[in-house]
Amino acid sequence: MAHEGGTWSCAGGALDEGEDPLAGALREASEEIGAIPDGITVLGSTVFAPATDWSYTTFVVEVPGEFGASINFETDAVAWDSPDEVEHRPLHAGFAAAWPAIRKIVTESARHTPTPGPDRTRHGVCLADSVTTVWVMDVARLYREHRERVTAMVRPVPEVQLLEPCPACPGWTVHDVVSHLAGVATDAVEGRLGGVPSEEQTAAQVEARRGRPTTVVLREWERSASQFELVLAKAGPALLPAAMDAAVHEQDIRGALGVPGERESETMTLAVERFLGNWAPKLASADLVAPAIAGPDGAVWHGDPASPVRWTASPYEVFRTAFGRRSAAQFARAFDGADPQPYLDALLVFGITAVDLHD
Repeated sequence: MAHEGGTWSCAGGALDEGEDPLAGALREASEEIGAIPDGITVLGSTVFAPATDWSYTTFVVEVPGEFGASINFETDAVAWDSPDEVEHRPLHAGFAAAWPAIRKIVTESARHTPTPGPDRTRHGVCLADSVTTVWVMDVARLYREHRERVTAMVRPVPEVQLLEPCPACPGWTVHDVVSHLAGVATDAVEGRLGGVPSEEQTAAQVEARRGRPTTVVLREWERSASQFELVLAKAGPALLPAAMDAAVHEQDIRGALGVPGERESETMTLAVERFLGNWAPKLASADLVAPAIAGPDGAVWHGDPASPVRWTASPYEVFRTAFGRRSAAQFARAFDGADPQPYLDALLVFGITAVDLHD
């Protein structure tokens, strides 16, 4: 089984469009742990559907002998275990949920299989996992779209202009923002990143690339992203923050270079839905009246129009505010009916700018 993220599971990933689940499962296994031997026998399969828009199909397959190794960054180790040994492993949550059904298939097939002799593998069962429906939230695509837009926007800009300050990222230049984006992808694929980077990690990403031409940093980002986007494709919504980070910094760079655009991107829509979904219970627990959020035209697009509390902000402004790209004074000027500060505190993902920002 393939080890990933500190837990054990079977090799697997997303299906290509129109791909048969078994073919996709075997393809993913070969990509992650090596070529599948000839002469396999499918013993059964099981479906685990943790959501309405995607699911896992796990195939239990008998093979002539043990095979597989850690051949790339997606797999740390490979082991062949008996069912009892599997249950003593720290299992990936999705695999753990499917394991009872998988074990039943293994147990039932063992009743009809001859006792292994010296020329047969004792644990002759290979588990290959595949996602059987397309992710509604294609995080890899979202991230790639931001990366490609940033690259196209930055590449033709003279280096001297890229060394000018980026107002949305105090202390950073546009070059530094690109260095951070490249650093996240590189650190992720090289195993130095276990989640959202710390301030120390972020500072190190920028410092390590100081003095390099921005075009060189862009090429590094492209190389690392070719692997990082595979990780994003497999992880799905769990790694949406990676696309959100790219979206935030795309807008930071647009603001610095005076190139507005992409203010209704799919990533922003998903991020705003997540922010507002998390905001509501925080407001309720603090006994704060949920506000109506209205666009510049006065039309309420979120919340109860009858609410006595109102925030005038487009989805784009909600996105930028949540990421600290609007000052407390800017938020207060757009907020009516209550003290704005506790509402802002409950919304913020990161620290807030001390000065007004307009992008």
